[in-house]
Amino acid sequence: MISPEALVVANKYLECNDINQTVSDLGISREAVAKYLDSMHVKRYMETVLIESGYTNRNKLQGIVDKMIDYKLEEAEESGILTKKDLAELIKLSHDIKIAEGRLLNERLKIEQSYVLAVSKLNQAEELTQVKLDAADKRLALRLEHEDRLKKTEASNYEHLLDRLLAPKVINVIAEQ
Repeated sequence: MISPEALVVANKYLECNDINQTVSDLGISREAVAKYLDSMHVKRYMETVLIESGYTNRNKLQGIVDKMIDYKLEEAEESGILTKKDLAELIKLSHDIKIAEGRLLNERLKIEQSYVLAVSKLNQAEELTQVKLDAADKRLALRLEHEDRLKKTEASNYEHLLDRLLAPKVINVIAEQ
Protein backbone atom coordinates (compact mmCIF):
# COMPACT_ATOMS: atom_id res chain seq x y z
CA MET A 1 0.00 0.00 0.00
CA ILE A 2 1.24 3.45 -0.84
CA SER A 3 1.22 6.09 1.89
CA PRO A 4 -0.35 9.53 1.31
CA GLU A 5 3.09 11.15 1.67
CA ALA A 6 4.60 8.82 -0.92
CA LEU A 7 1.67 9.56 -3.25
CA VAL A 8 2.32 13.31 -2.98
CA VAL A 9 6.02 12.82 -3.75
CA ALA A 10 5.25 10.49 -6.68
CA ASN A 11 2.72 12.87 -8.21
CA LYS A 12 5.02 15.87 -7.81
CA TYR A 13 7.86 13.92 -9.44
CA LEU A 14 5.59 12.84 -12.31
CA GLU A 15 4.57 16.47 -12.74
CA CYS A 16 8.08 17.93 -12.95
CA ASN A 17 10.16 14.79 -13.71
CA ASP A 18 13.05 16.20 -11.65
CA ILE A 19 14.18 15.17 -8.16
CA ASN A 20 15.66 18.60 -7.38
CA GLN A 21 12.42 20.35 -8.37
CA THR A 22 10.44 17.83 -6.29
CA VAL A 23 12.68 18.52 -3.28
CA SER A 24 12.31 22.28 -3.76
CA ASP A 25 8.54 22.24 -4.32
CA LEU A 26 7.77 19.94 -1.39
CA GLY A 27 10.41 21.32 0.98
CA ILE A 28 11.67 17.92 2.09
CA SER A 29 15.12 16.38 1.97
CA ARG A 30 16.55 14.78 -1.14
CA GLU A 31 17.04 11.56 0.83
CA ALA A 32 13.35 11.47 1.74
CA VAL A 33 12.31 12.03 -1.89
CA ALA A 34 14.74 9.33 -3.06
CA LYS A 35 13.44 6.95 -0.39
CA TYR A 36 9.84 7.47 -1.47
CA LEU A 37 10.66 7.15 -5.17
CA ASP A 38 12.67 3.97 -4.52
CA SER A 39 9.69 2.25 -2.87
CA MET A 40 8.33 -0.67 -4.90
CA HIS A 41 4.75 0.56 -4.44
CA VAL A 42 5.63 4.06 -5.65
CA LYS A 43 7.50 2.67 -8.66
CA ARG A 44 4.50 0.49 -9.58
CA TYR A 45 2.16 3.47 -9.17
CA MET A 46 4.31 5.71 -11.38
CA GLU A 47 4.64 2.98 -14.04
CA THR A 48 0.88 2.56 -14.08
CA VAL A 49 0.32 6.31 -14.43
CA LEU A 50 2.83 6.52 -17.28
CA ILE A 51 1.42 3.47 -19.05
CA GLU A 52 -2.15 4.70 -18.73
CA SER A 53 -1.46 8.27 -19.84
CA GLY A 54 -1.16 9.64 -23.35
CA TYR A 55 -0.85 7.42 -26.37
CA THR A 56 0.59 4.55 -24.38
CA ASN A 57 -2.84 4.02 -22.80
CA ARG A 58 -4.02 0.73 -24.29
CA ASN A 59 -7.61 1.93 -24.70
CA LYS A 60 -6.57 5.20 -26.33
CA LEU A 61 -4.11 3.45 -28.65
CA GLN A 62 -6.69 0.86 -29.68
CA GLY A 63 -9.19 3.68 -30.22
CA ILE A 64 -6.77 5.43 -32.59
CA VAL A 65 -6.21 2.24 -34.58
CA ASP A 66 -9.98 1.66 -34.72
CA LYS A 67 -10.48 5.24 -36.02
CA MET A 68 -7.82 4.63 -38.68
CA ILE A 69 -9.60 1.46 -39.78
CA ASP A 70 -12.97 3.29 -39.85
CA TYR A 71 -11.38 6.11 -41.87
CA LYS A 72 -9.94 3.64 -44.39
CA LEU A 73 -13.33 1.94 -44.72
CA GLU A 74 -15.10 5.31 -45.22
CA GLU A 75 -12.48 6.37 -47.73
CA ALA A 76 -12.91 3.10 -49.60
CA GLU A 77 -16.68 3.48 -49.57
CA GLU A 78 -16.50 7.02 -50.97
CA SER A 79 -13.94 6.25 -53.65
CA GLY A 80 -15.15 2.77 -54.39
CA ILE A 81 -11.56 1.57 -54.09
CA LEU A 82 -10.52 -0.60 -51.19
CA THR A 83 -6.87 -1.40 -50.94
CA LYS A 84 -6.68 -4.62 -49.04
CA LYS A 85 -3.05 -3.93 -48.27
CA ASP A 86 -3.79 -0.76 -46.27
CA LEU A 87 -6.70 -2.37 -44.46
CA ALA A 88 -4.70 -5.54 -43.76
CA GLU A 89 -1.82 -3.49 -42.36
CA LEU A 90 -4.14 -1.65 -39.97
CA ILE A 91 -5.84 -4.86 -38.85
CA LYS A 92 -2.43 -6.47 -38.37
CA LEU A 93 -1.32 -3.45 -36.34
CA SER A 94 -4.41 -3.76 -34.15
CA HIS A 95 -3.76 -7.48 -33.69
CA ASP A 96 -0.06 -6.91 -32.89
CA ILE A 97 -0.99 -4.31 -30.27
CA LYS A 98 -3.34 -6.78 -28.58
CA ILE A 99 -0.71 -9.55 -28.66
CA ALA A 100 1.97 -7.25 -27.22
CA GLU A 101 -0.45 -6.06 -24.55
CA GLY A 102 -1.20 -9.68 -23.62
CA ARG A 103 2.51 -10.48 -23.35
CA LEU A 104 3.13 -7.44 -21.16
CA LEU A 105 0.24 -8.36 -18.89
CA ASN A 106 1.55 -11.93 -18.62
CA GLU A 107 5.05 -10.69 -17.81
CA ARG A 108 3.67 -8.32 -15.20
CA LEU A 109 1.60 -11.12 -13.68
CA LYS A 110 4.67 -13.37 -13.51
CA ILE A 111 6.69 -10.61 -11.86
CA GLU A 112 3.92 -9.94 -9.34
CA GLN A 113 3.58 -13.67 -8.60
CA SER A 114 7.34 -14.03 -8.10
CA TYR A 115 7.26 -11.00 -5.80
CA VAL A 116 4.42 -12.51 -3.76
CA LEU A 117 6.29 -15.81 -3.58
CA ALA A 118 9.51 -14.06 -2.50
CA VAL A 119 7.67 -12.09 0.18
CA SER A 120 5.96 -15.28 1.34
CA LYS A 121 9.30 -17.09 1.60
CA LEU A 122 10.80 -14.12 3.45
CA ASN A 123 7.87 -14.11 5.90
CA GLN A 124 8.28 -17.86 6.44
CA ALA A 125 11.98 -17.40 7.07
CA GLU A 126 11.26 -14.59 9.52
CA GLU A 127 8.68 -16.74 11.31
CA LEU A 128 11.12 -19.65 11.48
CA THR A 129 13.82 -17.34 12.81
CA GLN A 130 11.39 -16.01 15.40
CA VAL A 131 10.47 -19.58 16.44
CA LYS A 132 14.15 -20.41 16.81
CA LEU A 133 14.75 -17.23 18.83
CA ASP A 134 11.77 -18.00 21.05
CA ALA A 135 13.07 -21.54 21.63
CA ALA A 136 16.53 -20.17 22.47
CA ASP A 137 14.97 -17.68 24.89
CA LYS A 138 13.04 -20.50 26.58
CA ARG A 139 16.16 -22.65 26.85
CA LEU A 140 18.06 -19.74 28.37
CA ALA A 141 15.25 -19.04 30.83
CA LEU A 142 15.16 -22.72 31.85
CA ARG A 143 18.92 -22.78 32.25
CA LEU A 144 18.91 -19.63 34.42
CA GLU A 145 16.05 -21.05 36.48
CA HIS A 146 17.98 -24.30 36.94
CA GLU A 147 21.12 -22.41 37.98
CA ASP A 148 19.07 -20.41 40.50
CA ARG A 149 17.65 -23.63 41.95
CA LEU A 150 21.16 -25.11 42.18
CA LYS A 151 22.45 -22.04 43.98
CA LYS A 152 19.50 -22.13 46.39
CA THR A 153 20.01 -25.86 46.95
CA GLU A 154 23.73 -25.38 47.53
CA ALA A 155 23.05 -22.53 49.93
CA SER A 156 20.40 -24.59 51.66
CA ASN A 157 22.76 -27.59 51.93
CA TYR A 158 25.50 -25.35 53.32
CA GLU A 159 23.13 -23.89 55.89
CA HIS A 160 21.96 -27.38 56.81
CA LEU A 161 25.56 -28.53 57.27
CA LEU A 162 26.33 -25.49 59.42
CA ASP A 163 23.25 -26.17 61.52
CA ARG A 164 24.36 -29.74 62.04
CA LEU A 165 27.90 -28.72 62.88
CA LEU A 166 26.81 -26.07 65.27
CA ALA A 167 24.11 -28.16 66.89
CA PRO A 168 24.61 -28.79 70.65
CA LYS A 169 25.30 -32.55 70.23
CA VAL A 170 28.03 -31.96 67.73
CA ILE A 171 29.59 -29.25 69.89
CA ASN A 172 29.60 -31.59 72.91
CA VAL A 173 31.19 -34.38 70.91
CA ILE A 174 33.83 -32.02 69.60
CA ALA A 175 34.52 -30.67 73.10
CA GLU A 176 35.00 -34.17 74.52
CA GLN A 177 37.68 -34.96 72.02
